[in-house]
Amino acid sequence: MEHRLLGRTEAGRPIEVLTAHAVTPATTPRDAVVLLGAHPDEDTAWSGQVLIQRLATDPGPLAGLTVHVVLCADPDGAYLNRRRGGSSLATYFLPGGYHRPATGEQFSLQLPLPGADAPGRRKELAATSALRTLLDEVLDRPDAPPLIIDLHRCLAGGMYAMSTERQGALHSRLARVARTVGLPLELGGEATGDRLGPSVGAGVFLAAPASDFTRSDVLGSPAHYAKALNPASTSLLIEVPTFLVDPVACGAREMARWVRETDRAVRECRRQLGDISRSAVGRAYLDREDVLCAVADELDASVKRDGADAVSGPWPVFATLRTTAQLAGTALAVGVRRPQGEEAQALHARTVAWAQQATNARAVPQGQAAMAHLVAVAVAVAGEAGLGMVQPR
Repeated sequence: MEHRLLGRTEAGRPIEVLTAHAVTPATTPRDAVVLLGAHPDEDTAWSGQVLIQRLATDPGPLAGLTVHVVLCADPDGAYLNRRRGGSSLATYFLPGGYHRPATGEQFSLQLPLPGADAPGRRKELAATSALRTLLDEVLDRPDAPPLIIDLHRCLAGGMYAMSTERQGALHSRLARVARTVGLPLELGGEATGDRLGPSVGAGVFLAAPASDFTRSDVLGSPAHYAKALNPASTSLLIEVPTFLVDPVACGAREMARWVRETDRAVRECRRQLGDISRSAVGRAYLDREDVLCAVADELDASVKRDGADAVSGPWPVFATLRTTAQLAGTALAVGVRRPQGEEAQALHARTVAWAQQATNARAVPQGQAAMAHLVAVAVAVAGEAGLGMVQPR
């Protein structure tokens, strides 16, 4: 294996890549880039470790590729998540430990698309430039179109994938992977709340437009960047759940009411904190300050549209948890102790307790998630042969 420093973040932390060169190369070996930690609040380090161990010792169907593993696409964000656990909702959404960066500060969502030189666009982040260096290298291969694989951990629901291409039997193979490792398959996004493109089979969706991720027409994710530079490339985002949950025994009307009440309490706490824009955690909260209002509006709209008070999925619960965790973390970051900081902490503690009762959330073990990621990567690369990497539970 070859280790390389691609660059550093604004805070000086390294963006590193490990490259496992093809063991049984074809005439023109295909490159695959695997991204870890693009969202630093999602635990993919264990999955990366398992993948690297297999590449080094027993690559199996991956042996014919040159695989570049980006060890952590956002080390600054990972540092702000260093105190967070993953064994329960309380430890995962730990105030001062949980951090989901503002969209404009997520390095992997700032890749320039055609037209990105538009007037007024800000200077490229150092970490984005480092990541782009690697992508540009592998995308400049018209004779062997690369594969870009982005590993993620959705908060709840089932395992699923988003692809830039219709990949034949991928959905049936992904379903077999999920069954073998003991995970459900996400069929429509009701649990995750994620923006999914059209379904091309159970658990597989086409990638949504770049603006759904970046709120910009000139910036994109690695998948959108790759497709813009090399239309023959294929990108796959693989999501494995962080928590398994029970159906929420709560109608959409009741859920909307709870979300609005929490939103009012959050805004009152935030008003008392003063200027919070100087901390990364504070900017992350401000970036999503209107999310809960939008969630409640969507729930109310669903009742009017469907003509019935349907049972709500768990995604409003997790959207609320993320908001109260970031508010409580912001209070700690700006040094507010009494009484405003205590109010933010108490609000988050009540939200965690209610969420646990409503969902009966159980953490997916890291080893189980890592095996799901590993075999999904193998299936994406090698098709049916990739299923041979499954180790039954």
